[in-house]
Amino acid sequence: MKNRWDDKTLAKQDKRPKAPVPFDERARRVFLEALQRTGMVGISADAAGVRHQTVYRMTKKNEYFAEMYQEALCAYRDGIEKEAHRRAVDGVKKGVWYRGARVGTEREYSDSLMQTLLKGNRPEKYRDRLDVDARVIAGVMVIATADAQEPEQSDSWADENREVIDVDSED
Repeated sequence: MKNRWDDKTLAKQDKRPKAPVPFDERARRVFLEALQRTGMVGISADAAGVRHQTVYRMTKKNEYFAEMYQEALCAYRDGIEKEAHRRAVDGVKKGVWYRGARVGTEREYSDSLMQTLLKGNRPEKYRDRLDVDARVIAGVMVIATADAQEPEQSDSWADENREVIDVDSED
């Protein structure tokens, strides 16, 4: 993809402001179709011949357009989620090569996509967790180590499993 902001391109640009391109019904339709395919506002705005700022202003001014904008993004997200599911569950056929010749195919599955789908669909079960057990005792924060047992008595637990951070002192 060509960099739109390289020095040569900037030098060639006309210094006079250009007349605004109308964001009419045709341009909005082109934008929404591109947004549904790509999920990227900048690329979709370019396809419609408008600036992305124009699109954002329209979403604030026109409630119907804002709804259509959200629907296009939802359709894009549904599409990539469907593709992630296909790659994780159904897999993708890859060629098997031996001495430069294709000798067959194998199906390759994506464990990382499966993990991502599980985290998204069942976050209570599959999300990344970080459990922190911290207590403040006499102005000192006590943080249990990973192998600490639940305290039977608060003082003995704190004595055995502490990383001390003095909350009263200034660094």
